[in-house]
Amino acid sequence: MIRIAICDDSRIERTILAQLLESLIKERSLECSITCFDSGEELLRKYEKEQFDLLFLDIIMSNLNGIDTGREIRKQDV
Repeated sequence: MIRIAICDDSRIERTILAQLLESLIKERSLECSITCFDSGEELLRKYEKEQFDLLFLDIIMSNLNGIDTGREIRKQDV
């Protein structure tokens, strides 16, 4: 199973990306779980080491951007 996280402060963007990913994965007869977060802070609060195989992080978010969120996750996964 592919474990995917989507972190974007736009609900519409999260929904579109999740639907696209679900369609592509279903097309290839794979299994996945998709978890959505509306901020980098929320993702970091709920993140556990090696919880996801793939992260989609919005670069421009109001407080903690995707780049800084990714840096924090890398620190936790070391």
